Parts: sequence; C-alpha cells; structure tokens
Amino acid sequence: MKGMTAATLILIAPCSLLLGAALQIFVARLCSARTKGILAFLACVPAIAAVIGILPSVRSGQAIELNLFQWTRL
Repeated sequence: MKGMTAATLILIAPCSLLLGAALQIFVARLCSARTKGILAFLACVPAIAAVIGILPSVRSGQAIELNLFQWTRL
C-alpha cells in the first residue's frame, strides 16, 4: 500500500465496511449462512489492511488532513 495516501486509506476502512453491510442486506435471502460469513470476512479485509497501512503514520505522530468537501465563505 505504498502508493496510497493516508487520506485514501482513511476512506477505505469505513467504505469497505459499509459496502459489506449493504451486500449482506441484499444477499440475505439468497445465500447460506456460511456464504454470508465469508462475504462479511472479505468485506473486513480491506478495512483491516487500510488500518494496518495507516498505522506507521499514526504512530509517528504525523497529522493526516482529509478534506471531503471544500467550504467557502460567502
């Protein structure tokens, strides 16, 4: 994950978990419990990888700036 910025890694964790939750809702009646468990695990893998990837920046005390929207003054 060397090519990804800290801001990208911060966004990957919640987005992958939300996508996994939505996927669980959509396939709830179509899949077995085992398949849903595998899907839940696979949705968590990118989030865990993103947290591990951002860990060196956090441990070194580096500030991470994330601007999702640009605020303007009127």
